[in-house]
Amino acid sequence: SVIEKLDAVIRYPGRSDSTVRKNATQFRQEVRSLLFKEVGFELSRCESSVCEGEGVFLSKGAIPSHAFCCLYPGTVYGPGDPILFQSLGNSFILKCRDGQMIDGNDRRISRSIYKSCAYRDFGHLVCDLSWLERNPANFLNIGQYINDARNVKGNVQYIDVDIFDWPISLRRWLPYTTYRPREGIAGVHDGIPLRIVALVSTRDIIEGEELLSDYLSY
Repeated sequence: SVIEKLDAVIRYPGRSDSTVRKNATQFRQEVRSLLFKEVGFELSRCESSVCEGEGVFLSKGAIPSHAFCCLYPGTVYGPGDPILFQSLGNSFILKCRDGQMIDGNDRRISRSIYKSCAYRDFGHLVCDLSWLERNPANFLNIGQYINDARNVKGNVQYIDVDIFDWPISLRRWLPYTTYRPREGIAGVHDGIPLRIVALVSTRDIIEGEELLSDYLSY
């Protein structure tokens, strides 16, 4: 099943054993196939068509208008949480309308902080760690690489979502951890919602198109 395959990939992302790495590669391929069957599309990171660097492309399938596309992953910071040093030269920090911020940088200090906070809360049991890698287990967790539409009209938009009482058994598929410690295991039962940011299509998107957002409209 999708859950079993994802579990095998996410549970051992840092193991150096060659057999585990070989199996993980096979599992990732199977997971991509299974996810495609479930959602009807597949995303990948490729050289951007609008700027230097990489972007997110619809590599397979189609996305209808007003449909979920992917998540913007990272460490969630509440208003008042220290984020100065992480923000220096960091273009991956997304500020939500209510002041919460998500650091979606998968490199340098941001990467270390995410992993530290994740393992503080029992690591792979409560969040996806594989999005920090070049090819994550779940291709839906690459929203931080969606570029600004610039001189063209975007085809996706950001939506802030608060998740209440999300089952601990399903939290490990979400690419989020909180900077501030919460009660219990990752705050699953503390009554405080977990902020996530989803990207939703604003029109039909066809195979081969790059996903683009209007940064200034968020």
